[in-house]
Amino acid sequence: MISNLSKYELGWLVGFLEGEGSFLYTSNSIRISVSQKQLEPLERITSMVEGRTYNTKHGNIYYWCLYGEKAVALMYIVYSFMSPRRKGQIKDAVSKWKARNGSIYRKFCGRGHPRTEDNAYYSKSNGKKVRRCKICLKIDYVNDQQRRRVKVNTHVNTSRFFRREISAI
Repeated sequence: MISNLSKYELGWLVGFLEGEGSFLYTSNSIRISVSQKQLEPLERITSMVEGRTYNTKHGNIYYWCLYGEKAVALMYIVYSFMSPRRKGQIKDAVSKWKARNGSIYRKFCGRGHPRTEDNAYYSKSNGKKVRRCKICLKIDYVNDQQRRRVKVNTHVNTSRFFRREISAI
């Protein structure tokens, strides 16, 4: 839908995002957001490039957000038209997204271990090929084994305690 914009619509969108938009990477998510007291401009953006429009709890401010790869695509489209300040926001958001979450750009797993082919384990989940971190798998395995030992030892110690109590009566 983004690629079907006319020059007029693209110009309006660029100007609006320049004045009111935010280009952010937070909590493992990249997004473009706009807040307004008027709903109509946000509905216009939604009709042009999708996204989500919603109302705040206070009722007098509306938000529009576009997340993920669609947000990155829009950032690339509007980048050359933006001011140096907005270009800096876009560069910062996209570089963080690429380093941490951009699907083919991931350099680390969720726990911060390097994503290399030496550290990759592939399995199938729901018919899809899934890539897992070998270091995380080893850690999870060791933690699981320790949890099982604690449960077994607790059960054995409890039964011995009751045997002593019963024999003492």
